[in-house]
Amino acid sequence: MSLPEPRILRYTRWLAQHRGLLFDPNTHAGYDALWRWSVTDLRAFWGSIWDHFGVQSPTPYETVLVDEVMPGARWFPGAQLNYAQQVFRHADAAHAAGHPALVFQNERMREAGSIEYANSYAKTLILDAKAALEAELPRSKARDLLASMADFFIKRNS
Repeated sequence: MSLPEPRILRYTRWLAQHRGLLFDPNTHAGYDALWRWSVTDLRAFWGSIWDHFGVQSPTPYETVLVDEVMPGARWFPGAQLNYAQQVFRHADAAHAAGHPALVFQNERMREAGSIEYANSYAKTLILDAKAALEAELPRSKARDLLASMADFFIKRNS
């Protein structure tokens, strides 16, 4: 299986086209310049991340960052985000194109492994249901049984 183009290359190409910023992440100097920009101009960097990835919110954000203070920084006030919606909004098109949801490899693996979108979406729904179940129901054998069934499904399909 061939690996897809690294996201950082797509992002830096987008920065050049849409922001007129030139960074070459294939060189130490280019990668360092990108990193320096990301930590010195937080509003521009994180605003570009929002735009590049097309983050969706039913309400617009007022500003990228209220104050550059840590702890206590307030990012994208006014925006409302649903993490699962952001992660899976391209799933149908990506799945139809044959792209996996996740590609992974470690030192002991000869070839990269992958997790398909349908499987990762199902796991997300099950984990969400399990969390809701554990939060809403008093501890009981039935609740524990349902939670352990969710764990079994996740482990078996990993």
